[in-house]
Amino acid sequence: MASVVAKIEDAPTGPTPANAGVAVRGEVVTRPVVTGDDRPLYLWVHELSPGASLSWDAPVQDHLVYVWEGMVSADRQPIRVDEAFVVEHNGKGVIEAGDEPAIVLHFHRPEDYPHPASRSGGRSHVLCGARVLRGLDVKHHVGRALWADASCPTCEVWLHGNQLPAGLKTDRHFHTEDEIIVVTSGEIKLGRLGYGRGAVLAVDAETHYGFTCGEPGLSFINFRPATPVYVVGDGSRPPQDERDLLLRGLSRSQPVGVA
Repeated sequence: MASVVAKIEDAPTGPTPANAGVAVRGEVVTRPVVTGDDRPLYLWVHELSPGASLSWDAPVQDHLVYVWEGMVSADRQPIRVDEAFVVEHNGKGVIEAGDEPAIVLHFHRPEDYPHPASRSGGRSHVLCGARVLRGLDVKHHVGRALWADASCPTCEVWLHGNQLPAGLKTDRHFHTEDEIIVVTSGEIKLGRLGYGRGAVLAVDAETHYGFTCGEPGLSFINFRPATPVYVVGDGSRPPQDERDLLLRGLSRSQPVGVA
């Protein structure tokens, strides 16, 4: 299976399964949005009631949590909407909802993924505030955000975001890593079909695809398990390291904070 298109709202709800690699305290409802034996990356959506928590204790793979709604805390540090938290393989971490409910997106490779993590692991990271690079290219109406670029010495996770103008059409291309794209606002058009906030596109490595931004424009986040390379499908340009592409784009942009 090369790709999956899903919607967060369409995934069934239930208790958090043990194979998500987390332990639960309090009331947590989970949606398995992208899972299954045929998928190289998983996406769960966890709805935490006030005071509820998720904890990790030495998972086999690196895990990344992105705050979709509300706020959670880790080590007494608040993590708000559009911020993230990483628990590396062999590491430990806890996130907890405060007085209000919260919804988080939870990305990781399957715990039985055939290739072990390549770095030492053992740590956790809060990715918020100035730790997230954000910029707006006013000339081209493109916004960028970079939470994690796989350059950490102990983990390889990657999460970036784009804000793109209405009508922009990407080249048909592929990436050298598996990825999960989640629409945060606007619309992504795949052929004649459009998908809004909460749409999910899970694309296997080396799968060719392209998309068009809908009339409201398009904002999305993109998770990968390691550093990707971008390749235009027709071979008209040489392969490009995506870290370099993003950092060059951010260098041309005006720095911005969280709205």
